[in-house]
Amino acid sequence: MEILKDLPIGWRVFRIGIILPKFIRDYLYDFVAKHRYRIFGKKDVCPIPLKDVQDRFLG
Repeated sequence: MEILKDLPIGWRVFRIGIILPKFIRDYLYDFVAKHRYRIFGKKDVCPIPLKDVQDRFLG
């Protein structure tokens, strides 16, 4: 929850979760973890970064 305050503004909205009890946050985390492929999809291979962001990766 503390890391969210340092992320771009779109992610900061999730800081509202700090008011939720820990057991509810844990349940939501476990639910997303269990259903992540249905929610986000699954790729067969890792994407190759574009030229403009390759300098952000280690050799």
